[in-house]
Amino acid sequence: MWGENEKFRDHYLSIQFWTPNFNPEEAVIDRIAAWVRLLGLAIEYYEETMLSKIGNVIGRTLKVDTNIADKIRGKFARLCIKLNLAEPLIGQYSINGVKYKVEYEGLHLIYFDCRKVGHDKASCPRNKTQVAREEVTRIAETYVAGDEEGQ
Repeated sequence: MWGENEKFRDHYLSIQFWTPNFNPEEAVIDRIAAWVRLLGLAIEYYEETMLSKIGNVIGRTLKVDTNIADKIRGKFARLCIKLNLAEPLIGQYSINGVKYKVEYEGLHLIYFDCRKVGHDKASCPRNKTQVAREEVTRIAETYVAGDEEGQ
């Protein structure tokens, strides 16, 4: 069965408890479980306890990819992390002064300013509303200014 957050065709499916009067247009997602890759990590850190500690720096570790813990895949460690979308994503971390990069898998179309899924900055409904208000204000000001000139 499916967990709270699952990937389907490289996109996250978030399952939440039902709430009365739910409106998907206004729904805000503030937390999501996402897979992250720890790139270039030294092999001595490929141990489940250590990987969990690193994951807790990024968010809250939910799961360590067992293929990684068993050193089958190599190249990068992979963790499922509970992310708070209201906070900036961690792009790197350091161990003993050595910096390592974090890569997030499948965070398609999550616009972090409004924390809604399904659009980017250019198509954010909040931005379109603001642009529409500015356009109405500009038209109204032009109309009023034109009216005053005629008197």
